Amino acid sequence: MTVWGADRAGLAVADAAAAAGRRTTLISAGPELAPEAGPREKMLMVRRLTGNPAVEIRLDTTLEAVEQDRLLLGHAGRRQWATIPGPVVVSQGVTPRRLDLGTGPWQIVPAEDWPRLTS
Repeated sequence: MTVWGADRAGLAVADAAAAAGRRTTLISAGPELAPEAGPREKMLMVRRLTGNPAVEIRLDTTLEAVEQDRLLLGHAGRRQWATIPGPVVVSQGVTPRRLDLGTGPWQIVPAEDWPRLTS
């Protein structure tokens, strides 16, 4: 699965998915994980995520386009398509904002239904 947004909520989702044995990619446009969280708050999650070989963390990376089975990612002035197995979860941060993903077969799933869809 892919988690787009490395705020505290995105980190929690990526951590739970990785703990459940899922290959997980965490994408953040910023240079650090959960910048709004204090060091103690995120210490254990960051340690688990960075130490898990099934987790890929891409910092300073933008999401440029979404297709059915791949994402166009931007990093350091270059663009690259990445294959994505499974769902893409979008974490919009602690302050909700309108997000335009364009047209596509997107499905909005309430958080409480997510474990049912991934098992």
